[in-house]
Amino acid sequence: MKSFLRAASSLALLASLASAQSFNVDVGAAVGAAGIPAATYGAAGLVGPWNNLDGSPSTTLPNLIDVNNVTTGVSINIAGGLANFFFDNTGTLGGDHALLDDLQDVGGVGGLSTLTFSGLQNGKYTVRAYAWAPDARTTFTTTVNVVGGSGPQTLGGNWTGTNVAGQTYRLDTTTITGGTLQVTFATALGFGSVNGIQIEQAGTPATPFCTAKAGLVCGVPVISASGTSSAVATSGFSISAGPARDNRSGILLYNNGGVVPGVVFQGGTLCIPPMGLRRAGSTNSMGSCPPTPIGCAGVFAVDMNAFASSNWVVPDCAGAPSGTPANNPAAFLLTPGTQIDCQFWGRDSQPTGSFVSGGISYIVGP
Repeated sequence: MKSFLRAASSLALLASLASAQSFNVDVGAAVGAAGIPAATYGAAGLVGPWNNLDGSPSTTLPNLIDVNNVTTGVSINIAGGLANFFFDNTGTLGGDHALLDDLQDVGGVGGLSTLTFSGLQNGKYTVRAYAWAPDARTTFTTTVNVVGGSGPQTLGGNWTGTNVAGQTYRLDTTTITGGTLQVTFATALGFGSVNGIQIEQAGTPATPFCTAKAGLVCGVPVISASGTSSAVATSGFSISAGPARDNRSGILLYNNGGVVPGVVFQGGTLCIPPMGLRRAGSTNSMGSCPPTPIGCAGVFAVDMNAFASSNWVVPDCAGAPSGTPANNPAAFLLTPGTQIDCQFWGRDSQPTGSFVSGGISYIVGP
């Protein structure tokens, strides 16, 4: 591993940021009103930087910053509605004040405003759309519809000290197939409101990258993923690579820095940025039990949901937990929308030295 670390340190300048597809957007004039929520304010969903979209009709905000503070090519447009509006509700404080007290006024009954995200990755998203009138909590209501979701819902109600689904925001899910997400806000009673929106990308299919090492005793290994990534589940999402020699030790290398140009490493290719590089504890390829001298039934595998939640232990040869604790997981493994890039390194045989798999990327799901 020392040679690996020396090789990794020479790549530090090649690290690049991942492009997660989860965003926080505050709607309304930021100057002279309630301002923009702090990055530490998560409302009912995601902690992370907030983008500010002016509530003037037909306004587009390009290059949104995602919840990991990465500038993306995703844009948001607001079409329809009347104008920016501000009312200082004395019950809302801090981030709630910043999100809810400035807004776009949709207009009277029959008024309609549409938020459109463009340039998104396809996949399943959780949507939290905020539509609440700080000046008339129960008499001004708004019907919110996430296109492709489960249908419209009318919001309104007295402030309880926190955001409540069905009162201050619409919680729904939808699947995007063309890179575009639309949410409509229609005035139901009095005047409608558009306060903000949070979209959170669910776990997406893992994407292979990089080339596995050739010439290994058991052939070229294949890296794959099974199950669903989740920031709250304690099992059910495994990264694996094989075939590998029976009963060999190995390590899953991972990072959230994005894929870098591949460089030769121990006869294979290293494509994970080394700055902040993490290791998911030493594991075992298992295989035949007891292992045979030349067996190729081994597979390196780590359940990343279990590892991220500190519930994963190194398996023994038979596949049962051995009780050996894994290394401490990085906090970003529990941040929905984060792109995680992985590769396996392990032992092979004396002539070929080490096992180096290809890489695979996945997005942490909610």
